[in-house]
Amino acid sequence: MADQNELDRLLADGADKANELAEATLAKVYDAIGFLKAKP
Repeated sequence: MADQNELDRLLADGADKANELAEATLAKVYDAIGFLKAKP
């Protein structure tokens, strides 16, 4: 891809989507096994 800014934007968008999915999955797993969420 010739446009570095566009590539960076696409990668950031993909990372944001992956993070949302991972957070939802981890919330289900923590609930299922009884873990508490870590405090930030």
